[in-house]
Amino acid sequence: TDGHAAAATICDALKGAPFSSCHSIVDYYYCPYECPEGFTYKAAAAIPSPTCLIKTPEQEGTVRGCFCPSGKYLQDGVCVVSSECKCLYEGSFYDNGAMIEKPSELGCETCSC
Repeated sequence: TDGHAAAATICDALKGAPFSSCHSIVDYYYCPYECPEGFTYKAAAAIPSPTCLIKTPEQEGTVRGCFCPSGKYLQDGVCVVSSECKCLYEGSFYDNGAMIEKPSELGCETCSC
């Protein structure tokens, strides 16, 4: 039996009636969430989570759940490395390398992400 299946079996047993008074402890310490691909379970992660927009947010507390692995940032619901973060220009996100043309008093201004 692989480790994940064994952990699930143990988790199911601990959630049984004999342990009902301990279910909150069992859920917290022994039965972590199933995380979507690319995310990892953390029993006590800092919130808010780092995102591409705010890479080092001021910590307001901790919570358990599924988070981006260390060194990755949340962008559009997926975890990416810093170099894959989109850039923010005048309230809109653009892919890296995108060329943005903007009319200006001098004609047309081109910016790149």
